[in-house]
Amino acid sequence: MEIRKKIKIHSSEAKWILEKKLSNDALAIQISMVKLSRIYRIAYKNQAAYAYITLSHILERIYKTKQSLQKLADQLDQVLLDKKIDFSNIEILDSKIYDMRIGVSLSGELIALIELYDRVNCLIKIADKVNLFKNRYTFLKSLSRCHRYIMRVISDILSVDESKIDKISISQYLNNTTEYLEVSKAMGEITPEALYAALNIDMFPRLPPVTRNKIIHQLKHME
Repeated sequence: MEIRKKIKIHSSEAKWILEKKLSNDALAIQISMVKLSRIYRIAYKNQAAYAYITLSHILERIYKTKQSLQKLADQLDQVLLDKKIDFSNIEILDSKIYDMRIGVSLSGELIALIELYDRVNCLIKIADKVNLFKNRYTFLKSLSRCHRYIMRVISDILSVDESKIDKISISQYLNNTTEYLEVSKAMGEITPEALYAALNIDMFPRLPPVTRNKIIHQLKHME
């Protein structure tokens, strides 16, 4: 089921992320969310092992990036609080409303990350306006570092080749087939622990109960 969410963005950097276009003139954020939906479908419909692993890697990247941005946001919040900054006369940029279509839960996590990125950018700019940075270089470096964080997540999603992650089913992996052994040379081996963890993440596609229980049972005996 598709969900629509309106988000208010303030910083020019976050607006750029949401408005960035690829060479085919499509919005990078929209293509990212469409790609996430396709990976979900491949994981569920074809029980594709690498699709589940890919979703797990993307979620881990999102969470790690969120932790880094949240840590910076907390630090800036504390500094501004300690300095007893009066925010009433501080203006950053005009806000803009974006209407986002969220097809799968992981897309919602991505949008939440961009909202946090927007907040961090605003805090950095407020800190700059009240001269809390040592120099202009430190200010710009802070913005650039956060930009690299968020772009790394989007690049990871856009770089996924759906045709490759659809090649090997969980059954082929469990039976250690020739096809899996060949594909694993290029895409890396899957560990039972990694696949078991991915199959137990609530926001990922759930396999039919009987099928899932059999797979989980086999994975436990492989560990």
